[in-house]
This record gives sequence, C-alpha cells and structure tokens, in this order.
Amino acid sequence: MSKASEDPTMLTHTPAPSSRLVEYFLIYSSNPSDGTSIGSTSANADSSNHHVAATTNDDQSSILEVDYKLDMSFRYPMTDHFDNPFNEESIVPFVGAQCQGSPTSSHVVYSQDEFQLPKVHHFICTGQKGQYLYGTVLTIFEPVAVGKESEGDVPVYVPKCIVLVSQYGYLLEFREFLASLYRISTMETEIPIERYVSNFCSEISRPEPGAFSVQYTPGAFPTPLLFSSPPHNFPLTLCPRSEMLTSKDPILTLFRVLSCENVVVEVWTALVLERQVLFVSSSTSLLTYVCEALLSFLYPMSWSHVYIPLLPQIATTILSAPVPYCIGVHRDVLPSALMDMSQECIIVDIDYDTITIGPSTPTPPLFPQTRKMKLFNELHETLESINIQSIHYDKEESSEASRTKNVAKYDEAYGPPDDESPSNASGQTPVERISEAFLRFYASLLMNYRAYLIFPNKDTPDYMGFKTRQFILSQKFDFQPFLRQLCGTQQFDTFITKRLYTPSALDVVFFDECLKNKQSAKRSARRFALF
Repeated sequence: MSKASEDPTMLTHTPAPSSRLVEYFLIYSSNPSDGTSIGSTSANADSSNHHVAATTNDDQSSILEVDYKLDMSFRYPMTDHFDNPFNEESIVPFVGAQCQGSPTSSHVVYSQDEFQLPKVHHFICTGQKGQYLYGTVLTIFEPVAVGKESEGDVPVYVPKCIVLVSQYGYLLEFREFLASLYRISTMETEIPIERYVSNFCSEISRPEPGAFSVQYTPGAFPTPLLFSSPPHNFPLTLCPRSEMLTSKDPILTLFRVLSCENVVVEVWTALVLERQVLFVSSSTSLLTYVCEALLSFLYPMSWSHVYIPLLPQIATTILSAPVPYCIGVHRDVLPSALMDMSQECIIVDIDYDTITIGPSTPTPPLFPQTRKMKLFNELHETLESINIQSIHYDKEESSEASRTKNVAKYDEAYGPPDDESPSNASGQTPVERISEAFLRFYASLLMNYRAYLIFPNKDTPDYMGFKTRQFILSQKFDFQPFLRQLCGTQQFDTFITKRLYTPSALDVVFFDECLKNKQSAKRSARRFALF
C-alpha cells in the first residue's frame, strides 16, 4: 500500500470525534533487524544478522526463528486525532500475538517454512486518556528469501499484521472487514485498495445510540456489514448483528466453549463478586469473545477493574496485583503466568471447559437456589431451541489434536463455525433471550433497592447514600448471603452512585422500568391466583 499522503483518493473528510467509527488503520511489516529491505537475501546483507534456527515436528511445519521484527509501515490517518492521540507503545505488544517469537520482546517474530492461511485475533488496551481501545488484527504470511545464493534461497513466510483500532467493540464486523479487504487486495480491481481504507475510516460514522444501524455495502465485498447500536449505555455486545454474523456472536460462542453450569455457577459469579479470574486458551480470538460476553452479563452493573482479554507475556507480573481482574492468556504464556499469579486467582481453561480454584480464593456465598434454577432453565431452554453445538463433544474421548483443531478454527480469518444461524421465530434473538435471563436475576435481587436510597433532606442537606444493612435484611433469606458480598463490591457502589447523582440516565431509567414491569407482573399473578 502506498502512503495516504501520496494518494489523492485518500484525502477525505473526517467524522466528528463523537461519531468516528474507526480511530486508526495500521500495517505492521516484518523487516530484518539489520535494516535491509524485506525480501533481501543474505548475499546482499550480513548473514550473521539472519540467524536461522530450525526445529522440526512430525505433526507441524518447521518453525524458523529468524531475526525479523515488526515495524509499522503504514498508518491512516497520517496525523493523530486531537481527542485520541495514537500511542504505539500501548498497541505494539498486542499486534504480533499470532507470530511472536520472543517472550521478552513484542517486536521479534517467528517465521514459517510453509504457507499459512490468514489468522485473526482481537485485543483491548487503554488509550492515553484512559478509554478502552478495541483492536482487530489480521495476520497474513508473505514469502521472503533467506540464505546464501550459492546454496539456494531458503523460502520462509514472515508475518504482516493489518490492524483496525476503534473505541467501539464491533469485533466481528471489523474482523469481516479486514478479511474482505485482504481478499480484494489479491484480486484485480478498478478501485485502489487505499480508497476502501479511507472510505471506511473517514466516511463511515458509528451509529447513534438508540437502536440505530449503519450498513456498509462496498460493491466488492461479498456481503454488507451492519453496525448496529444498542440503546444508551447498554453493552455493545447486546446489539443486533447481520444474519451472516449471528452464529458467530460472542455470547453464543461462549456457550459453545463453556458449559452452562461453569458459566453461571463459577465464572459469572466470580466476576459479579469481583474475584481474580484468568482465562486460558490456545485461541487468541476466543479469549476476547469469552471475556466480552461474560462482562455483558453484568449489566446493570459494569466491570471497573483490570480488564485485559489478551495479556502479552512481557506483562504477566500484573497477575500478582492484589486487585480484581479479568485477564486472558494464550496457553503458551500460561507457564510464565503461573509464576506470577496470585493464590486467589481462578483459572478458567476454555479449551477443556474446566475451572481451577486458587488455594486462597475466598469461599463464594451460596447462590440463591430459586433464582439459580430459574436462570438455568431459561438458559437451557434457549440453547436447546437453537441447537448450540459444544466444541468439546465428549470430554473423555476427545483427543488433544481434535480439541486443538476445534479451538483453532476461531483464529482462522475464513473459518466460520459450522452451526447454522439461529432462527428468530419468537421475535427475540437468542442473544437477547440469554441476556434477558441474567437481567431478570438482577431484577429479582434488587427489586426494591430504591426504597433504601438516601437523598438530601432538611436535616442532612449534603448527605446521600444507601441503607445497605437494612436493604440486605429486608430480602429473602436465601438471597442474603449473596447480597452481603455483592453490596461490598465496587460495581454495586458505582450502581448506587449513578442512581443518586444521575437518576435520569437512560440505562438507570430502563432498569427501573424493568423493576416496575416485574412488580406489575407479580401483582397480576397474585390476583389471578385468587380465582
């Protein structure tokens, strides 16, 4: 690709900061560490700087550790956004997750002696102003020559990473855009590939909050991309998707890789009570999908602690921090993570659908049994209606190779799940029904919370708060152990603070309306029960 400033088709207007869908489009190329151009042979450069160490494996291609590193070769736009400056240091450690060859450097990469199909992964990092930045990376492998001409060139494939960075978590849509863009780059087209980049980054605005959608339909793309927006302050994971992407939704993917019992009883409960949770998988994409789906189930609460779905190996020391966290690591990084991990950490192995409780993990309270059964029944009913297929099949009979294959398909750029798109015959999507089941749990748990809010009065004009003890004692006996720990979390404190200081926020109004509807339904049920 040529630089944006050299191509007149790249000179387009930029959306206002509040409506910008994409922050930056980046390309990282593999370059020899001695500074020679990509594709140069050792006859034109010092061969000592092109050390090749080959290891063979009967089941896999040889891996060559070549002295290449990832450097940014292209970016769009060329200048930083004033409200969100580009911070390369926060992004680089995540870019080469599919090809890193050194645990101490985010630049050194492995090359392969056989061609590989493009791979995709996602990451979430923090920008300079503290906001989340969502990254989607397409990794392709390009041939270069390494070796002496007299002995014949040694063909190897080095990675090139194409990156989209946004403040919005449209992971599947960005994944589809990059895959389609690469497909177009391999064909002859009348429109230069740079024009697609500038159009998407500078002319496509994000949908406004409130259930609006923006459809992106370039002629060369196989299918249009739909960017939908949920109501104000709702988790973006809950927004509707195009029919093509429905079966790939992170929430449905979550239940393909983790059993319903593990999702609810262990993992979700641990996040609700702000424990330390570490996810492990051989798939870098699955780590982000699973974490995003689980955190969406916290609504109307929100996670406000350490959140790194894909943790680089150079940063595993954060696992020893005495704070709640939701972190994911690739299986290759697990040995290093175990050395730094806190004794309170809960390890969730996505590949094997297993959970390991740390020796010092606080004992969880009893889950409210009545609500637990209702939640289980609603989830099982929804999952059975759409025939979700687990990737684990029979845990005892599945071989290591089959497990790896089932998990690895989520990193393939052109490898969708085999399941058909779930039907929407009932008017609600499966994702909406699953999310509603968790929302009903919170509605039952916090039914009359507003009666215990403390607002200013003539005696205490400057005091606002919440009668925590009275609220807990007023609830059903089997709810109280769970509520005692929930009310001590930062999530609950933020939940109450928002209702005291911003009661007109749309997500506050929505949840309170849900409580009113539930109370009305209860009263109606009691009246009918009398006859």
